[in-house]
Amino acid sequence: MSDLEGENVPLPDAAADIARRLRGLKRTRKSNRTLATQSINAAKALVSDEQAINREALLQGYLAVLESKLHKLELLDEQIMMLIPDDQSDEESERANEYVLKINLTIAEIGTAIINLKSKSTPPPSTTPRPESNSKGKGPSVKLPKVNIESFSGELTSYPAFIDSFESIIHNNTTLSPVEKFHYLKGLLKGKAAATIEGLSMTDANYDSALELIKG
Repeated sequence: MSDLEGENVPLPDAAADIARRLRGLKRTRKSNRTLATQSINAAKALVSDEQAINREALLQGYLAVLESKLHKLELLDEQIMMLIPDDQSDEESERANEYVLKINLTIAEIGTAIINLKSKSTPPPSTTPRPESNSKGKGPSVKLPKVNIESFSGELTSYPAFIDSFESIIHNNTTLSPVEKFHYLKGLLKGKAAATIEGLSMTDANYDSALELIKG
């Protein structure tokens, strides 16, 4: 009589099917990572090449590609983690997170470059002194370019990534006025984090106070 007879063990066909699906998902992920890596390398080279033609448009293109690949890879990673053996899950998760972080850092770098390019292409202001931006708290009068920073709702686990991205892309950007930085900050906050600065009107003078409240 077979050793398996009468025992509740997975059927070989089911195990083989899982292995097949896992191989297929990993192949798909590998091809997506390859394309993402090519876009990362090209985007980084373009960020450094100040003489490149149509630089902003090309960066916007790479940004769209990387955002799309990031979404696909996160879905693939999730499916793979559901099928991977338990003894391989920690290593698999660590490698997946490392690559996702690599894409996110590049997206942030591209976002900073695009903001800087937009500011350089803006016509010089008139000689009329600009009043403190919207002292009544309505924010900047012009539409600011969108940045790719994950919103922050006040969770401690997501704070380090949020504040690092915000400071590198927005806070340290010398082409933005304080009220423009405040506009970005408010737009990136949700839930209890947004409630923390709800009472502050959107003015140049209140930006530092708002940032300190978030950091505090």
